[in-house]
Amino acid sequence: MLQTKPVEKDLIKVHLMSEHQIPDYQAELSAIFAQGNVGKAINYASSEEFIETKNDILNILKHIDEKENYELIDFANNLTKEKDNVLNVLDLILLWYRDLLMYKVTKNPNLLLYKKEISSISKIANMISYEGIQDILKSIEETKIKIEANVNMETTLQLMLFKIKENSND
Repeated sequence: MLQTKPVEKDLIKVHLMSEHQIPDYQAELSAIFAQGNVGKAINYASSEEFIETKNDILNILKHIDEKENYELIDFANNLTKEKDNVLNVLDLILLWYRDLLMYKVTKNPNLLLYKKEISSISKIANMISYEGIQDILKSIEETKIKIEANVNMETTLQLMLFKIKENSND
């Protein structure tokens, strides 16, 4: 059996940008998600569904403190319709809060994955505490574990979103 090593993220990003004319921002995110698999990176970068899902998630996360509970429940319910994609969605959410933490610590927008969202990231990073971000990251990781253990996905996602909302105004 032929075993291969994952391709470096930066090489995948360059490939997507030069060979597939994918914008920098989208190429970087796709390369991160592909975890060293060039084929997956190309699929992510060219998938309208992936881009739409990412935009929906960012819309919720940027305004989660303004969302009503029923909106979060609806969002969680919609996520459960794409069961195969839920872990990818959680990874997108993790990357968002990773960027918030990175910006809060360094104030360097060049280190962000969601560079286009710098104004929202800056605003939210000033409103949320380190402990709030830590609680959110912990909640996302726990949610991933529960979903992999076949705990009720809908309820698990709802609780995670409520936890994120609760910690967004620390």
